[in-house]
Amino acid sequence: MIRFAAVVALVTLSAAACTGPLPERSTGPSGPAYDPATDPLVNPPTLTEPYPFDRPEVVARDDTLVRYMLGDPRTLNPIFAIFWEDYYLSGALFQALTTRNADMTTVWNQTMVEEGVMADDWKSARVRIRPGLTWHDGRPWTMHDLKFTYDMVASDDVPAAMYKHDVDQVERIDVIDDLTVEFHFKDALVTNMLAMRVPPIPRHIWNNPEELANDPTMRSSEYFNHYAREEVIGSGPFRFVSWTQTDKIVVERWDDFPDAARVAPFKRVIYRPQSDRNLGLLLFKKGELDEYWFTPQQFATQSNDEEFERFGVKGWAPARRISRIGWNQDGSNPFFTDVRVRRAMTHAYDQKRVIRDVTYGVYLETDQLWDKDHMGYNPDVPKYPFDLERAGELLDEAGWLPDPDDGWRYKEIDGEKVKFSFELELSQTFDDAVKMADIYREDLRSIGVELTLRQFENATHEQHLLEHEFQAHADADEVTTDPDQWTIRLHSTSYDNARNYVGYKSDRVDDLLERGRREFDPEARAAIYRELAYVVAEDQPFTMMWNYSEIRAFSKRLRGVEFAPSGVFLFQPTPPPGSDWWTSPGWWTHRDDVAAYASGG
Repeated sequence: MIRFAAVVALVTLSAAACTGPLPERSTGPSGPAYDPATDPLVNPPTLTEPYPFDRPEVVARDDTLVRYMLGDPRTLNPIFAIFWEDYYLSGALFQALTTRNADMTTVWNQTMVEEGVMADDWKSARVRIRPGLTWHDGRPWTMHDLKFTYDMVASDDVPAAMYKHDVDQVERIDVIDDLTVEFHFKDALVTNMLAMRVPPIPRHIWNNPEELANDPTMRSSEYFNHYAREEVIGSGPFRFVSWTQTDKIVVERWDDFPDAARVAPFKRVIYRPQSDRNLGLLLFKKGELDEYWFTPQQFATQSNDEEFERFGVKGWAPARRISRIGWNQDGSNPFFTDVRVRRAMTHAYDQKRVIRDVTYGVYLETDQLWDKDHMGYNPDVPKYPFDLERAGELLDEAGWLPDPDDGWRYKEIDGEKVKFSFELELSQTFDDAVKMADIYREDLRSIGVELTLRQFENATHEQHLLEHEFQAHADADEVTTDPDQWTIRLHSTSYDNARNYVGYKSDRVDDLLERGRREFDPEARAAIYRELAYVVAEDQPFTMMWNYSEIRAFSKRLRGVEFAPSGVFLFQPTPPPGSDWWTSPGWWTHRDDVAAYASGG
């Protein structure tokens, strides 16, 4: 039985009670999809104009950048980052030994690392950081900070779900001196480089024995919340200034950053949270935001007026990010342990219509974990196209039969007549999924299945996922270059204290994931993950909703924006694929544009 906190505001949208046969589904609106290629405001040349290294004097180095966020982060302690809002600031305020290139491959963070050497057998790595690194409060940044952070993430008391998987690969960390450390890994894994991505936190702040004894989670006490919300000490290119809940988070350029020439040239960055997307677009049209994340409807139909054109342009590019419905298979509900039911749920999902009518043709179709350019993509995975008749047949086979009196499907379980009525949970900011659910609910209703939608604020939604207290949920995933990322979603050992929220369990998938981590030959490794894609498609632990595209509004004065598989949302500049490090500071503004923009010119 799912427990829902009574104090949490929620939206409940369910099909009305009905009697007799259920009605036929409507076909919905039709018509030509919006095409960003024909939109004159999309991707103008000025938006991607590179940083002018040959004339740096034209760059406005004291400009303020105002960024949009869907909502407040839960915390600014980076080890607890889990949602996009958390990551927005993690990269600005903190650093790690490794980072990701534009194509999402893992490389040494050359701002910090003077020398990084992975052993030939990939079972150890020796890393030396540059001398003189400090935290924002001036205290030395040492490898003792790093070891402390890894110890905390490894603790069963600390709910650092995103990084547990990385730390689990580490057998031990030997601190040689303040600047040097040796990682010893449990196995020779191709993912060991990625395991060094955990962003360290300052030991002199967080290693407080009295506070740790009172709050071993590092998340509840007044002391820990103070340093996660009010006095955040990091070591990234920007330093924390203030956080006013639901209003703004302010950071400013840290002039002592060791690689200041590679930092976006803004004196101050303000993050404005706004969960109401209509208000978000209004703020942009009023010139109060420099960047905004559109809904598909806004991108296609609400951003070509004079009010928008006065201040903004639009950016569009395919993204490595998917959205999916996860079916809880851990036995806590009577529906989704049966693969026939999960396949039926996918057959009942009209992806083409959703992409046309909900995303205005801006997003793309997908039927598996990876996009077509990914090493793990398998064009031959089993397909479950929209087919309500086939969905009904599968439900019949699974014992969920329509009642001739009311049309709903029922199954007798332990002597009780159980109605096929399930709850789909999502966060309060997932607007597109709400519109998707309207279509999905109608189609499911036509075959006798009742869907109830529940929305929760992000922290509550996250807690439900971690505790597996849901029946189905809709969420999104950034898809990285290394397919091992799906270990935390699919491996049976990731059910507790990780992100296998749906309780998926497959010995074959576990084996493929383990083999993939140990295979260093790129072609052989790709073959493993193509097989994985096939098996997961057979099992349908997820119903794929769509593949995202980047759809952003940018101030007309912004330049240097780069689109890559990693997208643009992390803000840090993205170099061309194959580059070892940043090729430019990324976003910038021309000093002549600042005054013109301020006057609406």
